Amino acid sequence: MRKTLFVAMASAGLLAACGGGSGTDATTPVTPVTPVTPTTTATVALSGTAAKGLMANADVGVYAVNADGSVATVALQTTTTDAQGRYSLSFTGTKDQPYVVRVSANASTTHADEVTGTAQPLPVGFQMRSLVVPTATGAVTTSASITPFSEMAVAAAAKATGGVTAGNAAQAISTVTQLLGFNPTTVAATTTATAVSGDEQKLAVMLTAVSQMASNGDLGCGTGSAGDKTQCVVDALGAAASTTSIKLSSGSGNTATDVSAVLSGAVSTVLANPDLAGAVSSSALATVVANLACTTSCTAATTGTTPTVDKTATAIAAAKLLFAEMKSDWSAMFSRGSAISSGAANLQANAFDDAMRDVHLPVNTLLTNSGALLMGIDLFNDYKAGRTSVPSRGRGLDQVDNDGSANFSGYNAAGCTLYQDATTLTTATAPDNANFIGCSARYYLTRSATSTGFTTNEYRHGFTITPNSDGSYGWQTRARLRVTTNTGATLSNAALQQDSAGADLPPFTGTVTPTLGNGSITAFTMVGTWAGGFESGGTALANHQHAVSLSGTRTIDATTAKLESATVTGSLAAKDSAGTTLSTLTVKSASLNSAPVSRDADGNLVSPSSAAAVAPAGGDLTGGTLDLVFATATAEFEGVFEIGASAWDKSGTVLLPTAAKLSGALRNIAGSTTTEFLKGEFTASTTGYAAFDATQVYSASNHYSTDMGFVGSITAPGRPVLEISFGGTHLRDSDDGSTQGVTLQYRTLVAGQPRLVVSVTGSRDAATGEVNRFKLTEASAGLSLNWVDGASAVELVQGDSLVIGSVNMNSGVVTFSDNSFVSLDVGL
Repeated sequence: MRKTLFVAMASAGLLAACGGGSGTDATTPVTPVTPVTPTTTATVALSGTAAKGLMANADVGVYAVNADGSVATVALQTTTTDAQGRYSLSFTGTKDQPYVVRVSANASTTHADEVTGTAQPLPVGFQMRSLVVPTATGAVTTSASITPFSEMAVAAAAKATGGVTAGNAAQAISTVTQLLGFNPTTVAATTTATAVSGDEQKLAVMLTAVSQMASNGDLGCGTGSAGDKTQCVVDALGAAASTTSIKLSSGSGNTATDVSAVLSGAVSTVLANPDLAGAVSSSALATVVANLACTTSCTAATTGTTPTVDKTATAIAAAKLLFAEMKSDWSAMFSRGSAISSGAANLQANAFDDAMRDVHLPVNTLLTNSGALLMGIDLFNDYKAGRTSVPSRGRGLDQVDNDGSANFSGYNAAGCTLYQDATTLTTATAPDNANFIGCSARYYLTRSATSTGFTTNEYRHGFTITPNSDGSYGWQTRARLRVTTNTGATLSNAALQQDSAGADLPPFTGTVTPTLGNGSITAFTMVGTWAGGFESGGTALANHQHAVSLSGTRTIDATTAKLESATVTGSLAAKDSAGTTLSTLTVKSASLNSAPVSRDADGNLVSPSSAAAVAPAGGDLTGGTLDLVFATATAEFEGVFEIGASAWDKSGTVLLPTAAKLSGALRNIAGSTTTEFLKGEFTASTTGYAAFDATQVYSASNHYSTDMGFVGSITAPGRPVLEISFGGTHLRDSDDGSTQGVTLQYRTLVAGQPRLVVSVTGSRDAATGEVNRFKLTEASAGLSLNWVDGASAVELVQGDSLVIGSVNMNSGVVTFSDNSFVSLDVGL
């Protein structure tokens, strides 16, 4: 105690001595130390973008906030935006104090309207605001975007008790951030076409939604100019914002307006329109759409707390956006019944169909006519050289279109006979009197009953071929109808093309110039005209004439003199009677491979190695490629058909292509504009065919399988690209066979970037062997459906296990767990 008291007294004396002095000792006075007040001054370099859309030549100013929370009327600093809405300025401020950045329209200000794609003037006095709070002293570099959503934050802070205080500003920015999922003051304002980050994409869609609302005249903004409507919508959004709730509303009672619902509808409209949404996926806006749909849990988390995220509501919003996007894409691209008045893809497809309906006609004409001419010349050379004693030859048995009135299996698509005379009436009997070649290229057959039997009508191109002294062969040809009796007698052989007086038109003519090797054609040119082509599956002529120009090569087996392979290039142009070109088939390249075949005792084609083979029967196609372009004035098809391989079955009685591919593109042409609307590749390959016996019944031990696949894309003006891929395996173990599994993926692409990706898989039931178990997934929203064929309802799942609704498989209606619903019916 005494010690403590002593210390205390000594301390007191010491302190006293410090203040003056004692005794006789003199001391120097001490100057009191003045406390140093820390500086709060910040020199701020501020930049950003003003956008509703991007505002060009607008006035920007930064304003201090008064002590009462009101905003000063005199700017600390001002500047003007450039053509892209960018601005930059510097000002001196105070750390941690809010400042308001305001953009105002003058008489020369425009904004890039996202919906119309045009630069629109804004009314003088139009303004939006943003908040900036220096977070340090000294030099500070920061940014602030000025948009309708930053305006919402400033408007909310200004309405709060105390006005735009630091606390209210922080809470207002937090509330708007909770609503949108990003801070609108710190995210760069761009467009859906140029946005890079996820937040930039979200803001770009939201800005476009504001433009959509103005375009619609929403929120009572239906009068005045486009700029007036835009100002009205921006003001309405600001008026609906508060610091305490993410729910946007105005008015009360019967006059209340659900601003959140209107904004959500505009967002959905934008996302469903690829011209507006660009490559932005609908799932990117799931959070904001879910928040806009809130009805009960709408209170904003206070600054410094973590807001509660309703995962189910967010997942439901994502699903609704996804379904809206899918319906928009499919209903806009396709229409029920192939209607030509709606459906962008239907319009393209119908336009193409109108122009290309007979695309197979020139291919058939080219192959049949050229094949008949070359076969006739080969027959002539073989007969003259003694390699055959039969003055006739045929190809393409049972390959002629007919009306189904009889069995026409004995008719060849092309047949030739050697004659002694130019009228082709007297058949050659020896090489010395074989002077002319008569050939038929048959296109359609009909049969009619008579009192004595029947008559057969052959719609054909008839050729008379004359050998020339220079080694070439000249042809004359007409389109004809030959009528024969059941005994083979010819009743008539009428020409089908007449002039206006009813007289037969002169024959169409041309020349084949072959190169021979060992008596067979190894190369050729074919130039001239042919008669009009027959419509597919009918008897009418589709055009007046064809202009043909072909060249090719052939490889002939030196021992058997049978064709092994061939190549062809050239063109076939269809013309009307005035000589106007209607269509052109261009063979860019073609190559065909063949292999020897034989006949059995019944005349059926079999493998030469088959025990049933009794005589050679020439060759049959085993592979090849055909690269062609078929074009009319308004449409074009370009593609490649390829048979990669063929194989005989185990019995040697059936030859089947085992690998095939068709790839190509369909295009419509309007003036100088060409629109490609379908492009793809189909593949098919067969396995196990060599071990399959076609003479036995299908079974678990006697079967083969075929794998099929398709990858393609469908496009139409103003719509996203629809990319589809498909794969499946078919097991032929019975008459009908069974599908082993299927996969399908559907993607929408904008500027090469996927907006949504839907995948479907189908698998077999172990008990029944049928493909009846399916799974559908959508990657961007994380949605999935799993069902068994025949199920009446299927759960809609988000992620691994969150059930957010149920799909009625009969009606296509999705009922969500919050009792809302949407229909998946796209009207097809």
